[in-house]
Amino acid sequence: MNEPAPSALFLSFGESALSLELRVYIATRDVYLSLVDELHSRIHQEFAAAGIEIAFPQLDVRLRAPEGPERQPEKRR
Repeated sequence: MNEPAPSALFLSFGESALSLELRVYIATRDVYLSLVDELHSRIHQEFAAAGIEIAFPQLDVRLRAPEGPERQPEKRR
């Protein structure tokens, strides 16, 4: 559909992200899944062509041994 025209909104600053929303109107719900697939694929292609990389969050996990007498290593005899 040409009317109303598609719109792109900058919703918020997320955690390591810029939250955007693309709004488009379709004549019938029957094409919804194929349209979403086509839009996502095209956005990915255009971002790649422009050198825009999507950063994925990373999480560092540190494991520490609990302190206290119940967790002290056993002494060898």
